[in-house]
Amino acid sequence: MEECADKLAGNIRLAMEVENYMSARVKTPTLRIYIAQHCLTCEEALRLSEEVRKRFAAINLELIDLDKEGSENFDDVFSVPTYVLDGRTFSLGNPAPEQLFSLLSAALG
Repeated sequence: MEECADKLAGNIRLAMEVENYMSARVKTPTLRIYIAQHCLTCEEALRLSEEVRKRFAAINLELIDLDKEGSENFDDVFSVPTYVLDGRTFSLGNPAPEQLFSLLSAALG
């Protein structure tokens, strides 16, 4: 029962994000994925970033390794992986692929 409630809450959050995004459209959506070397789940973030590159060529994808010298934390990220679409954090940790792809599809209109 709790699992269903969590899924419903996630779907509602996603719908709200899509609605908010659609009302503040940007020509070329920018997805920033923040990672770091010490991060155990960042391998999945790298895999998802490659999938985004393949499926959504129109998305400006920025993969930012916070451990690399000279990298900038544009969005005041405090944990990795973190996903930020057009300045709005939408996932701390890796989102479900369907959720990510749905949000990006909506961003492209």
